[in-house]
Amino acid sequence: ADAMDAPFSPAASSPVDGGELFVDMMSQPSRACCFFVHLARLPLTRRQVILGRKEQLLDSFPNPLKQVPCLVERDGFVLPESSAILKYLADRHAVADHWYPRELRARARVNAALDWQHFSLRRGAAGVTWFSLIARNMGMKTDPGMARAMLNVLRGALGKLEKTWLADEAPFMMGSSQPCIADLLVSEEIFNLTLLEAIDEDFGMPPTLDALLGDDHPRIIKFLAACQDLDWTEWRSMHGILHTARDKMAAKKKTKSRM
Repeated sequence: ADAMDAPFSPAASSPVDGGELFVDMMSQPSRACCFFVHLARLPLTRRQVILGRKEQLLDSFPNPLKQVPCLVERDGFVLPESSAILKYLADRHAVADHWYPRELRARARVNAALDWQHFSLRRGAAGVTWFSLIARNMGMKTDPGMARAMLNVLRGALGKLEKTWLADEAPFMMGSSQPCIADLLVSEEIFNLTLLEAIDEDFGMPPTLDALLGDDHPRIIKFLAACQDLDWTEWRSMHGILHTARDKMAAKKKTKSRM
């Protein structure tokens, strides 16, 4: 069965079915894990955590790292970190092999892609939005210099994705016609850059994701479309919170520019 939705509650009962996945749908890794759970039809309950309300800091929150996503199984097993969760669930539930191949070298390539996205693409993409937008929303200071530095990291990572990881005509990474867990994490980092539309112009960021990608990244554009098409209806539903937040912040930006 597909994942069910339930809000996080300090008095929540013990995990049901195959366990609980604690997520905030504003979180890129959370969305990647949720999409995987949906596509693989895993018997997990999805628990919504609102990071903006600091629900992850409650004593009852199961992840001692105070981050999402977090997996909790019926016997009390707790697993943080998105890539670890995805790999564990793929093995635990014996999902289709293309998600996380059992063959040694094919699996090693997926692991390499996971490591690369975390230290390259995610660093740049999350850095851009954090230092130019999200930090302010969390009560911290933005940093235009760091935002521009992270934009350089992001541009370099997008170039590597276009020319190396998506070098073949196949829609997914490493020349595959079917997605792996790394595809989900990578695509979510890029989809999150829709928040560029809400960043103040004085930061010097590209105004939109389309402007960032331009005509130089046709394989990435094809890749993103392929990820959406895995289940367009679910993808659109999963990104509803993100797009609503973007629109609200973009409206504030326009109001500010008129003042």
